[in-house]
Amino acid sequence: MKNNKIIVLMMALALVVLAGCNSGGGKEIDGVEMAAAVDGVGIPQKNFDVFYGIQREALVAQGGEEALEQPMDRLKRTTGEVLRENILNSLISNQVIINAAQEEDLGDIDTKVQEQIDMEKQMSGEEFFNQNLEYLGVTEEEYKGLVKNNIIVTAYRDKKLPEFEVSDEEIKTYYEEHKENLYEAQARHILVATEEEANNVLQRLEAGEDFAELAKELSIDPGSAANGGDLGYFPQGAMIQEFEDYVFNAEIGEISEPIQSQHGFHIIEVTDFKDSLEDYKDDITTQIQSEKFVQDIQEREKNAKIEKFYDVSEEPASIKEKLAANKDAENTQEPTEGTTEEGAEPIEETTEEVAPETTEEPEDEKENN
Repeated sequence: MKNNKIIVLMMALALVVLAGCNSGGGKEIDGVEMAAAVDGVGIPQKNFDVFYGIQREALVAQGGEEALEQPMDRLKRTTGEVLRENILNSLISNQVIINAAQEEDLGDIDTKVQEQIDMEKQMSGEEFFNQNLEYLGVTEEEYKGLVKNNIIVTAYRDKKLPEFEVSDEEIKTYYEEHKENLYEAQARHILVATEEEANNVLQRLEAGEDFAELAKELSIDPGSAANGGDLGYFPQGAMIQEFEDYVFNAEIGEISEPIQSQHGFHIIEVTDFKDSLEDYKDDITTQIQSEKFVQDIQEREKNAKIEKFYDVSEEPASIKEKLAANKDAENTQEPTEGTTEEGAEPIEETTEEVAPETTEEPEDEKENN
């Protein structure tokens, strides 16, 4: 249940990262407790707590509470402290962007926010959406604020990216430095359960039937069947070994014999390869523009007045309160061995145990919201 609670909201809550106080924040601006401020504009402590709470759960789900206390770097900071610092720095970078975006016409942001909220409610249902908000510890208005920040960051980046000029020389240099990794195949496949079915597919293809139509009719791969079996472009290492062994040694237009994998039997056709400068020119241009955008934001951040009020060496107060509440609940549910409630009959020992609930979900680094 806890895993499901996160799923619908993650798209809106994902951080779009740019590469002396108490544990609950430390300063109020307009009556709201802040974790930090950029040029006088505060970042609410609650925003930090939401992002950290989600990522903390995933880390604990993988390694238990002790995973947060593992030494992480030469400064002997713990994993939890580094995670908290990265999230706070990411929120600061995002706020730099949001501040800069105030000077731009980004269209009707409020309408986009409402469309996002409506879509999430439609996907999850009103009741489940409200359960998600309760789980995250925010009101709908507070959640809208998080969604709005993400939409502003994305809209600002999309608008500014084309403004960064990229020369042919820069594109060529990037290609030469990365060309060993710039090799992708495009393929389509029809996945069936048995070798007999796969041979039947081959016979129908040899008789002249259309590959895409057969994929739509017969393939049991739900991710590609509707697209005629097309898997798009992918690099080496992205697919299962049996699949790649064929694809990256085949010719364009060549159709395989039945190839068995853990998923079933594949009939594969390679439709294209790309590895030339011309193939990757648009992708490289966008990549260089993205790097220049990050550099611009980093420069703006250097010139901004950054104030940090939250001490990342400590867990947020809201997390401490939640952990304490969970512990109290566990103590209430699990009486000490060998004791019974007053007036109750002793209960015979059994071998059944109730498994404790686990938690889930992380992320970090520095880029945007």
